[in-house]
Amino acid sequence: ESYMDLVPNKFIMIGYDGKEVELKEDGKNIDNTWETREEYLSLLKQAKLAEVRPQAQAIRKGLGTIVPIQLLPLFTWQELEMMVCGKREIDIDYLRANTRYRAPVKGTDPHVKMLWEVLEDF
Repeated sequence: ESYMDLVPNKFIMIGYDGKEVELKEDGKNIDNTWETREEYLSLLKQAKLAEVRPQAQAIRKGLGTIVPIQLLPLFTWQELEMMVCGKREIDIDYLRANTRYRAPVKGTDPHVKMLWEVLEDF
């Protein structure tokens, strides 16, 4: 396979929404060749990063409500996962002991007992 087999032959890309996007003005009419590959790849990288920037900023903003943004570089991904998601294992006995029911539901109701049985089987 060659470079030309792997990339579009014009200065375009397909966005995450499936639509064609020109990477530069009149990109659909500009040939992408081996000689222009560095410019094409640079523009492609910029466009892909710009496309996901709003989602990345939303994730960053959400993380900032849990961990101050300036502290993020101090943690590994595993530590961040623990802070954001908590333990992977759920202590069913603890959960059951701290569950409060509202009338008319009671802990002795058949559907509540079935819920605890199902949760214990995980």
